[in-house]
Amino acid sequence: MTSRHRERLAVLYVRQSTRQQVEGHQESTRRQYALVDRVVTLG
Repeated sequence: MTSRHRERLAVLYVRQSTRQQVEGHQESTRRQYALVDRVVTLG
């Protein structure tokens, strides 16, 4: 990753439509929030 990459705006959208989807796809939910953490870490 170069400084040029870090200068660009990044947008991450995380959404689960229903409580049943969240409960039925917990691994997917964990991965999505891990991705949010990674984006925050990268700045």
